[in-house]
Amino acid sequence: MTQLFITSDEHIGHARIIDLANRPFTSLDEMKQTIVTNHNKKVPDSRGVLTVHVGDWLWHNMTLQEAIDYINLLHGRHAFMFGNHDELVERNLYHFRSTLDFVVGENKAGGAKIFNCDKMHVTADHFARRVWQGSHKGHGHVYGHSHSALPGLGRSFDIGVDGNNFTPWAIEEIVAKLRTIPPHHTINNTGEGMTEDVVNEGRNAPPGSTFHLHNIGETCGFCQLNGQTLYRTNGTML
Repeated sequence: MTQLFITSDEHIGHARIIDLANRPFTSLDEMKQTIVTNHNKKVPDSRGVLTVHVGDWLWHNMTLQEAIDYINLLHGRHAFMFGNHDELVERNLYHFRSTLDFVVGENKAGGAKIFNCDKMHVTADHFARRVWQGSHKGHGHVYGHSHSALPGLGRSFDIGVDGNNFTPWAIEEIVAKLRTIPPHHTINNTGEGMTEDVVNEGRNAPPGSTFHLHNIGETCGFCQLNGQTLYRTNGTML
């Protein structure tokens, strides 16, 4: 049985998010009930499972008791990682730290945590990253904040409810999706050990970038992602 779920950007209590994120609801109550129903259909009613909420969870105009009542409607245990609209958690930090499994980061700044599943490290953060731990070795990253408006870079994607039918992701689903995405990595752009600048070397890299993408099984002139090491000198691959 899946024991870990991850989600983001529920915005419970935030009326304007319905219009801002073009959500298919006519009221806050409808939105809340849909998120509760979908959560409880996906997450077992067991204290043995954990859902991690990666920021922008409970809107600042809610009271602490309203937040407690809402959380008590949801199956399983819960943990929290700050986003940029989490004033309610910020001003009641003692309560949330004492009742949730963990609280990571700070409001406005976010915070990150690595989860492991099937030999993949998954770095979760409210804000999307360009690089993360193990990104050059095929490990993954999930984020929120953008309400599905910001495509992932390399092996990453938006974990928020707007892109997943207002439902949490199981960690196994996350890893399976990440493995369908080609990894990327940053490259050494200092010139150390090379005789030319290596910015924008990858054929799939946008102009001015300092990263490139790999197809699965493809060797690389600047790394050892798939075993063979190659070096570039004056534009010639050796």
